[in-house]
Amino acid sequence: MQRVHWDKDLATQVGVRMMYDIGPVRQMHISHYLTNYAGDDAWIYRIR
Repeated sequence: MQRVHWDKDLATQVGVRMMYDIGPVRQMHISHYLTNYAGDDAWIYRIR
């Protein structure tokens, strides 16, 4: 079922309109954004 994240045809077959993202990838993007926003001298203690 991982293929529904990049295969539009399979996503449509299982009942969703488009591909959708993977949770850990979304978490990585949020972490990347926060560390860039905070700057080089900051420390991100927790991301929830």
